[in-house]
Amino acid sequence: MKCSRQTQPLISALNKCSRPITLSLLLILMAGYCCIAQAFTHPCLSANNRGIMSHHAQAKGKVFSSIATQLNVKRSSKEYDDVDEKEEDDNEFDGYAMRDAILAKFGKCFDMDFKRVDNMGKRDLYLNVMPFHLKSRQFRHASEYDYLCHLQAIVDILIKYDRLDYVLTQMEETTKKPRAGTNPLIAVPFRLDLSEETLDKILA
Repeated sequence: MKCSRQTQPLISALNKCSRPITLSLLLILMAGYCCIAQAFTHPCLSANNRGIMSHHAQAKGKVFSSIATQLNVKRSSKEYDDVDEKEEDDNEFDGYAMRDAILAKFGKCFDMDFKRVDNMGKRDLYLNVMPFHLKSRQFRHASEYDYLCHLQAIVDILIKYDRLDYVLTQMEETTKKPRAGTNPLIAVPFRLDLSEETLDKILA
């Protein structure tokens, strides 16, 4: 039998057994032992191991691919969250906030208004801080509430055409101040740099 070397431990164990063993039982035990030994020493075992390792590698690759996909989704979600946060910040800025920004910069609640400028056939639109402030005789708004409603309308237009941050940045950086005691009056202009199409919509 080819398994004679592999069955020697089994034969030694059977020789020490005190109870008699029949020949048929001995053959069954030897055949089973031989099959088990061959199964563990068969060259196909390494191939199976390679197949198992390959399977695990593929599974691991799928896991990492899934993780990468989740990270991409999270990164995309974060980008969308950043956009949403910006929109929320814009929505939180209102007429009251514009009044506070004007007061903090210039020391008084000055009026604001859009002004069209035509220069050599080219149209431009500016947002001016006018030299008339709340509670002054020349202030055109009947009450602070009317003033705040006017500022709210301006803020809505700036947000609609994505010019709110642009105007606030200019307000922060400017060194000019509105003056009413001069001729002509001095206003503080903020550029809007709008396209012709947008100008048509606003000035229509």
